[in-house]
Amino acid sequence: MNWVQRKIYLYNVTFGLYMLDWWERCLFNILVLVLLWFMCYNGFRFASELFNRYVFRFLLKKSLVLSVLLAISLIFQQLSQIHVCFVRKCDGGDWM
Repeated sequence: MNWVQRKIYLYNVTFGLYMLDWWERCLFNILVLVLLWFMCYNGFRFASELFNRYVFRFLLKKSLVLSVLLAISLIFQQLSQIHVCFVRKCDGGDWM
């Protein structure tokens, strides 16, 4: 019995899945995967919101370099939006 088979066996014995039919095990495993996905997804969302709320703002206040880089990226973002609006008004580049 290799390492993976031992871990699967331990999982089946720990949660009592060895006494279930194959379709009941599948339903239980699907439920476990959905719950794990839900926890990971919301944990990532919470962590990114926490980072944006506290850490990123702290770094922006303390670092002039990050503030300048953020300002430059916002300027380039606005310029790209202006370019897109200009190209759309000219109907595909008839200004050439």
